[in-house]
Amino acid sequence: KETLKTLVEKVQVRDWSLALFNIDRQHRLTIEEYFNDKEKFFFIENLKQQDQLGINMDDVAQVRSAIAQLFHNLMEEHTASSEDSPEIENSELNSKGNHAA
Repeated sequence: KETLKTLVEKVQVRDWSLALFNIDRQHRLTIEEYFNDKEKFFFIENLKQQDQLGINMDDVAQVRSAIAQLFHNLMEEHTASSEDSPEIENSELNSKGNHAA
């Protein structure tokens, strides 16, 4: 959940409106819940404008791909930091155990 929050913060609202164009509202809410009121308003206005004027689906594909790559990178960072933490904790436990012996 923290990784998703970070992802939402790193992507501009305009790009989210492109990426989530024609996506079911229920699924969009997963992203929208991290927007503040101003961002939500801007997001909805962008969606309305895109619906009225139409959009280039190549632009949608590019933005979705960029967001997917960013998410992948964030997940790798999260996984790497999660893997580092137990090693630190285990080494601390081992050193504490050695001092007691």
